[in-house]
Amino acid sequence: MATLKGIDVSRWQEAIDWPAVAASGVQFAILRAGYGKHISQKDPRFEENYTAARAAGIEVYDTPFTDVNDDEGIYTDAQYAKSLGFTGKSAISPRHVNAINEVFSPSPKDIDYAYEVMEAIRVAKEQGKGA
Repeated sequence: MATLKGIDVSRWQEAIDWPAVAASGVQFAILRAGYGKHISQKDPRFEENYTAARAAGIEVYDTPFTDVNDDEGIYTDAQYAKSLGFTGKSAISPRHVNAINEVFSPSPKDIDYAYEVMEAIRVAKEQGKGA
């Protein structure tokens, strides 16, 4: 079983040297997009941390949705996290796993498109096109 090195950050860490974090071997970060159930409760350092972590090659995951009895809320929260560009979402309850997987897993249309892109790359290479 592989072990991944990650960190959990929010506004409380203030400015983070993301290239140094990546150089230390950190592969993922759990970022807080917001506080509570309302999109308007955004972490004031979210954009800064998200952009800098991704630029440093670090995958970003959203913090868990903590209301284990709100089945609709986990879907809404996961969809919001995906819309922000998160790689995935952490969970604290097994009840949330299906919703998170449903939201973050590629659709059949996404998979078909990926195969089309890979085929176009293969054909271009055969024809000596592209870099």
